[in-house]
Amino acid sequence: MKNRSFLLSLWLSLFCFLSSLSAQNAPACLTFYTEPVQAAAGEQVCIPVKVRDFSNIISAQYTHRWDPALLEWASIIPGDLPSVNIVNFGIVSGQLEAGQLTFAWLDPQVQGVSVPDEATLYEICFHVTGSAGQYADLYFEGIPTDVEFVDGQLHEIQRYSLLGAGIAIGVPDPALSVSSGCIEGVICGSSSSSFTIEVDGGVPPFSYTWSGPGGFGATTQNPPVVTPGTYNITVTDTNGSLARALINVPGGELLVGVTYQCDIINDTSYVEISSLVWSGGVPPYVFQWSNGETDTSDLVASTNAILPGTFGVTVTDQSGCEFIDDQIAPQCGSVQMLTAYSYDCMLENDEWTANISVVVWDGGVAPYTFMWNTGESTTGDFISTITGPGNLQYSVTIIDALGNTYVPEPATPNCGAPDDTDVDLRFETPVSVVPPDGIVCLDIVVDNFEDMVSAQFSVQWDPEAFAFDHIVPADLPGVSLANFGDNPFWLDQGKLGFYWLSLLGGSTDLSYTLPDGGVLFRLCLRALSDAAGDTTELSFGEVPTPFEFVGLGDVPVPFGVSSQTLIIDDNPAPEHLLLQAGDELVAAGQNVCVPVSAVIFNDILSLQFSMAWDTGLVHFSSVEPLDLPGVGVSNFGLTQVDQGSLSFAWYDPDLGGETLPTGTVLFEVCFETTGNPGVTPLAFTQSPTPFEAYNTDDVLLPFAGYAGSITVVDLIVWPGNANNDALVNHFDLLPIGLAYGATGPQRPNADISWTAQGAPGWQQTTPNSLIDYAHIDTDGDGEIEAADTLALVQNWGQLPGFGFLAEEDKLLPLSASPLNTTIYVLPDTMTFGEAATLQIILGDDDNPAIDVYGIAFSIVYDENAVVAGSVHASFADSWMREPGGNLLTVAREDTGNHRIDIAISRIDGLNTSGSGPVGQLHLTIEDVIFMRQETYEMAFSIENIQFINAQEEALALAPATTTSLVGAVTGTHNPSLDAQVRVFPSPTSDRVWIKAEDGLQAQQAVLYTATGQVIDRWNRPESSLSLGRLPAGVYRLALITDKGVVHKSVVKN
Repeated sequence: MKNRSFLLSLWLSLFCFLSSLSAQNAPACLTFYTEPVQAAAGEQVCIPVKVRDFSNIISAQYTHRWDPALLEWASIIPGDLPSVNIVNFGIVSGQLEAGQLTFAWLDPQVQGVSVPDEATLYEICFHVTGSAGQYADLYFEGIPTDVEFVDGQLHEIQRYSLLGAGIAIGVPDPALSVSSGCIEGVICGSSSSSFTIEVDGGVPPFSYTWSGPGGFGATTQNPPVVTPGTYNITVTDTNGSLARALINVPGGELLVGVTYQCDIINDTSYVEISSLVWSGGVPPYVFQWSNGETDTSDLVASTNAILPGTFGVTVTDQSGCEFIDDQIAPQCGSVQMLTAYSYDCMLENDEWTANISVVVWDGGVAPYTFMWNTGESTTGDFISTITGPGNLQYSVTIIDALGNTYVPEPATPNCGAPDDTDVDLRFETPVSVVPPDGIVCLDIVVDNFEDMVSAQFSVQWDPEAFAFDHIVPADLPGVSLANFGDNPFWLDQGKLGFYWLSLLGGSTDLSYTLPDGGVLFRLCLRALSDAAGDTTELSFGEVPTPFEFVGLGDVPVPFGVSSQTLIIDDNPAPEHLLLQAGDELVAAGQNVCVPVSAVIFNDILSLQFSMAWDTGLVHFSSVEPLDLPGVGVSNFGLTQVDQGSLSFAWYDPDLGGETLPTGTVLFEVCFETTGNPGVTPLAFTQSPTPFEAYNTDDVLLPFAGYAGSITVVDLIVWPGNANNDALVNHFDLLPIGLAYGATGPQRPNADISWTAQGAPGWQQTTPNSLIDYAHIDTDGDGEIEAADTLALVQNWGQLPGFGFLAEEDKLLPLSASPLNTTIYVLPDTMTFGEAATLQIILGDDDNPAIDVYGIAFSIVYDENAVVAGSVHASFADSWMREPGGNLLTVAREDTGNHRIDIAISRIDGLNTSGSGPVGQLHLTIEDVIFMRQETYEMAFSIENIQFINAQEEALALAPATTTSLVGAVTGTHNPSLDAQVRVFPSPTSDRVWIKAEDGLQAQQAVLYTATGQVIDRWNRPESSLSLGRLPAGVYRLALITDKGVVHKSVVKN
């Protein structure tokens, strides 16, 4: 069975149901308001903050504003709102002096609170500093604390108004207030409505000034409105008294996506259609499907059907706005495609990895979705590339734009260093020099080419420096121009494919052997006229023809490759010496060593030169002699290093001349950075010691040296390594959540490729690990946002080469909270060969998780019981979103370690508390004979945990290992089946009795603790079970029958 998902359509069609509502039937409008008061100069006045329609509210937040020249904050008096005290207010020096007071409240029971209309939530007291005859006002706004209200169903309230009032100082006329204000109905699509504003007090006539979304402005009392959003009104009377109000208009277009997932079983196509509300409207949403099913959800709903067919869905929000799509026509099937694999092998830390690519040459309709057996998925017009171990088998399912699928044969990269028996593919000479417009012909040679049946590979070069000219066959029999992939498309990109099959005697069973150094063919390239001075590399690659060497018996033969350096020089000398200084990136304040390497170094008897650098950026510290024989510290002139100059003089101590392979490091020059960012060259110079090089023929050779560089930066960033440690993984999501929304300097020439990149420091760090935000801004655009997770996903598993912090440097302090909670996978029953969904539980009723912000962990599962590549996680149902808000999440299956790495983080800087599901674990169970011998127990354990609050303090967590059962019957809840079984008495001090209706056969009973640990098991259970030896507590009993699984709770006294 193949499960594949496609995006079918995304519509913005919107309809709205609007009714003429009488006043008594109008929808509730949550209203916060103050009343006008009169006060004398110099006295203290307390202003109550009151509410209407405050029903089942879990949280509220906003900001109070006033003129600090007329009023001075004094104190807060709590009122009728439970748990309100001074900690709910932002008593912050500087804000109060500026006339700002923030308010944020959360129901401590997280159940929802209701208070009567006209109730006083609290009072704000001021000293009146204004003079008689002046008017002050107290009003609401959303800066610096956003306006937000959440109800008991965890839905953000959209219909609300915040009404301010004036304070008349020493005058008989009453101050002005906005006594009521909301909108009639809702805004759906192109519909419109109008405000209903009422003003009390003051001296008419009044003036009105409105502002709102999209540059909205008006000067009438109740203007029409067509755009949802937040509106502000200022009312002014004849005396200059002010009253201001903030009114939110609900509605908006419903942005809805429709997707489908096809399952093809026994040539029958099944489809699961899902409808997802991306944005807009007021949740929860009602999803009504054309097959008669109806669901209510805050985000997404699904239905199932058999294909072919056309289906429809109507989505209605709580305001009555509708989205309708009645033309959902899933296209599920297969199609033939012409594809090819390729791979590049890389050796890092003594381990081979490979970039594996698959290309669609023909067939299907672009763009394609590539779903790999590693769990990775990409979308592109013709190619997909992933990175993984160099010795695994890789397979991919390709889905075209119409939903058609194709599965090519798997591919296995053949990575590994050559040994004495491996084929060694190389160029005859490591370096060649050619003038512009000149032709260079390069022999491709092999060693250990013994009893070979076939060979194929690609050669690649820089198309901006060289163009293909021609090919000359050589020592390998049967080679002609037909053996080369000379497609102009690839040649223009600097790529040439080669394929050879032994045809000796007309049989492919016969092999062929070449002596070491045998020439397969000669490749001739023409240097471009405008490329003078370029140095480029000619190498072997996987595109367009992947590596493969096959010996007798169709056995793949290991191989190794090397590259060739090409130099375009206006006046290439037949013999000369060429050195290269390295390019190094270093963080300010750190030390760095720059290698000086041989490029062309043949039969050299003696050599001298000088090197120079900028002492404003680096100071010389030492030299490190390496692979040039006879070199010591005495070969270096160090008298002018303080002025940025170094001399070198050497001769071969045995007078026989030295030849060094390309890349051999003669020595390293080491520096200390000054702390100033910048770039200094490390250049070869004639002063104080001039260039001179002699070979064994006593010929003075031309000397050439390519300058290196030292780039000094504030920080070194490895994109994706947000926590600046030794590995890119799920833990890197937590710093992104902590710093979300922060802005700072952009990284020059930023991209998310896995390379060390210099970055300016942000001067902002995480609270305790002290990670500079420049590391967290992984894409370098100057803003920490959801897009910074892309580098994490792309570079997952990468190891930075240098510049990272050790783990002991980032240990977090333990939170002062004494609470200890748990995390586990909620036990359930699963079925052989079927997909399963299990709840990931953080916190339970007895030990809820308090003040949580982010968590990273791994779930370890039984590799023998799970289909590789099927494990993933979702987070639509997660209490960590509350009280309102989005999450950053990441989940990555690690098939090699049979686990899934998961991270979840809030992004608003606020802790949350709760218990229950924080995500869902999805996996498919294997259907193998050894598991079917009896009910199979599958354990899930939690490891590799980092659990933090918004202050980046570590939270105590006790992970639990749980056990789920795998059987031939489904564990789906079946109320009618539950009704056929009674387990009694409960509570009990010893035995419980099981009574099942006639015809229902109990096969096994399993007793769990509340956290899923298996306590006991009975095969073919009798009518009663003894629990007398167990401690008091609540237990779960799973009764496996021939018709399904029944779950019962049992209380043991």
